[in-house]
Amino acid sequence: MEFARDAFALSAPQGDGATLRTHLQRLYQNTRQADTRLLLQCPQECEPLWRVFNSLGRAGGSGLTPITQQEVQAWQANHSTRLRSWEVDTLFALDQLAATVAAQHRQANPDQ
Repeated sequence: MEFARDAFALSAPQGDGATLRTHLQRLYQNTRQADTRLLLQCPQECEPLWRVFNSLGRAGGSGLTPITQQEVQAWQANHSTRLRSWEVDTLFALDQLAATVAAQHRQANPDQ
């Protein structure tokens, strides 16, 4: 889950509305020194489930909109795939982690 926490943090908007990832990429372009957070890669074993999560997750107007069981079922039907129970549990855990990281960011940056 460490990869996911860091990935969610990189997606956090900064004071100017650009994400932390965008700022770090700009810094790299200007200095050629890469922040280690830009080098994060999803473990190969987790990539399929990470793709499923990203296809389900989305930002709402005031924060993250939780993924519902009905959306997971619809995704499975649309993709003719049956996720294992641990995979569904992991999707919900990732969703909760994304909400936690977003809430921490909002708390630390109330003006954004």
